[in-house]
Amino acid sequence: MTETELGELVIKWLKETHTKWEVFEEIRPSKYPGSPIADIALINSQSEIWVIELKRSLSLEVIRQAYEWRVDYRSIATWQPKRPSKKTGFWYGYIKHNMGIGTILVNDVTGSVREVREPSHKYVGITSYPKKHFIEIMRSGKTEGFGKAGSKDGGHWTPYKESMKAVRGYVQNNPGCGAGDIVRDLGKLHYASAHSARTNLVKNLNELEGDWCEIRRRGTYDTFYVREDAC
Repeated sequence: MTETELGELVIKWLKETHTKWEVFEEIRPSKYPGSPIADIALINSQSEIWVIELKRSLSLEVIRQAYEWRVDYRSIATWQPKRPSKKTGFWYGYIKHNMGIGTILVNDVTGSVREVREPSHKYVGITSYPKKHFIEIMRSGKTEGFGKAGSKDGGHWTPYKESMKAVRGYVQNNPGCGAGDIVRDLGKLHYASAHSARTNLVKNLNELEGDWCEIRRRGTYDTFYVREDAC
């Protein structure tokens, strides 16, 4: 059973039993490549954030991942051990009482989910990624469709992906536009300045977005179209 399947069962359970929380998948709160990605992130009407990290089994690595989020609640979700022991029960209690981390177990045969330890309230970890970045992203409504919890295919939300989503829509509606047209109408997007946006758009549309973007040269400028065979 994969982490993606684990995530699907946990999310289904969350939506049925924690209806006051909105559920999001694969959220990277920092704009920097290589920074941590939350497998599941939830937000409630009080703007409290709950992060759940998925792993096939309890490990030191997933404990560290959960502990380092600076949010209101942190939990780990894993498959239920085939042969539960006193040692695993000890660690569920230890990370709860000493680190504020809750534990969710999923039965890979029946698909049932149970929370064996609730996370401690308002327990703050040590990371440099404050929860306000989660709030900005999740309240923006920009994360829909970018990835499934537990996936390893890069399908998480990033500012770059959000910019490209907007750019593709603009190019679709304005075939033959240039980078200057895009920045004039959409603004600088996630880039530091309008100049940086124009320069990087030309480079990125040429080098990274060839699966959907067709480049046609007009004089000294590149113009952009959505490829007819693009998905």
